[in-house]
Amino acid sequence: MKFEHAFYCTRTGGMATSKTSPSTKEERIHLSGTKVREMLRRGELPPPEFSRPEVAAELAKAMRIPEAVSV
Repeated sequence: MKFEHAFYCTRTGGMATSKTSPSTKEERIHLSGTKVREMLRRGELPPPEFSRPEVAAELAKAMRIPEAVSV
C-alpha cells in the first residue's frame, strides 16, 4: 500500500498531499508525529497549522498526566 505524506499547505490553508496540492516545497509545513508527541510531553503546543489549539491543549494536558503504576 502506498502512503502519501500529508503536510499543511500555506497556499490553500489546509492539509494536503503532493497529489492534492499545487504548492511549492516552500509552501509546505511538515511535522512528524514523533515531533508532535515530544512537544506535547514538554507541554508545548504544536503550530495551529498542525492541530486546532483547543485540541492540542487537551492532548498536552493528557500527555503530562503520569501513568498509573501497577502494584
